[in-house]
Amino acid sequence: MGSRKEEERNEKIIRGLMKLPPNRRCINCNSLGPQYVCTNFWTFVCMTCSGIHREFTHRVKSVSMSKFTSQEVEALQSGGNQFENVLLFVIYGKIATLINA
Repeated sequence: MGSRKEEERNEKIIRGLMKLPPNRRCINCNSLGPQYVCTNFWTFVCMTCSGIHREFTHRVKSVSMSKFTSQEVEALQSGGNQFENVLLFVIYGKIATLINA
């Protein structure tokens, strides 16, 4: 794990990411104020959905109780709920096109 300064920096970045409009709601159920990160998809999820993700053996971290490495923070900055929504929309659009063809 990194230094205390690095941990504080990472926490500040994550708190900032949580304030972005797409990340203010759970990616799965749309509830307000998700407090967990699913590291399989780098998305913000609520407590209920975090439990469901764990049932699928996905790795979930609490924003308030866990330490995030710099690599995890970078992955979350590159991902997030908006990226995942766009990705799913593109994939779903391609599948729908194939089905309707």
